[in-house]
Amino acid sequence: MNRKPGASQKTDNRTDHVGAQVSRLMQWVAWLIIAIGAGFIAANASDFGDQNLGSMVGVGFVIAGMLTFGAGMVVHLLDSDFGQGPRTDP
Repeated sequence: MNRKPGASQKTDNRTDHVGAQVSRLMQWVAWLIIAIGAGFIAANASDFGDQNLGSMVGVGFVIAGMLTFGAGMVVHLLDSDFGQGPRTDP
């Protein structure tokens, strides 16, 4: 390896950031919550209405999953290097 003396070993891998890891975890959890909600809705589809507790719980899970997915995307968008200045590639 030809490195200049005193050169830093800065990696530009975005997956090393904690925010990216949290975002990825939140997206997986969101898909899990949505799948659980879809299961509740499918199990109670024969009597779909506001008096059916199972279907309403399923709708709640789907909505909660979408909100979790949105929060994960916000974490991903806010995960940046504030104050580092513009990136320059050598």
